[in-house]
Amino acid sequence: MAAELAARHVARDRILAGGFSALQFDRMLDLLEGYVRDFPCAQWVLCHGDLGPKHIFVTGDGRDGAAVRVSGIIDFGDWQPGAPVHDLAVLRVRAPQLDLLPLLAGYGAPAEKTYRRQLDLHTLIIALDSFEFGVAEDDQACVERSGHLIRTLIADLDEPGF
Repeated sequence: MAAELAARHVARDRILAGGFSALQFDRMLDLLEGYVRDFPCAQWVLCHGDLGPKHIFVTGDGRDGAAVRVSGIIDFGDWQPGAPVHDLAVLRVRAPQLDLLPLLAGYGAPAEKTYRRQLDLHTLIIALDSFEFGVAEDDQACVERSGHLIRTLIADLDEPGF
């Protein structure tokens, strides 16, 4: 995670060029420095790397009241070792329309606020990667989508008691 934080420092100009202020950028770095300090990864796991809805097979459609369950995940071509929250953070960035609460329940995520904070901070890292890519590629849809997610995450993370 320290390497990710260093990469964000290097990306400063690109993030500012995408529409964030220097003050907002500094706040992002403060949050990410806290992440590195407060949530060291004690045990790495195998991560999919680019998890998105097209990689997930489910059984059922939920219409008859039966639970929708994940029956398989495909395409581990971008696998990597990482923090247990990594794939869920990537999924949040790649499919922001998905409702977070069922995802957390289906993922077996702990319900406590500290896990949610860790997930939001890790999502911030992934969203910043996406935002930077969008700026570099002049992909306005990506810049807008990632920028909106980043602003939402920062507002949530700055909530008192969160």
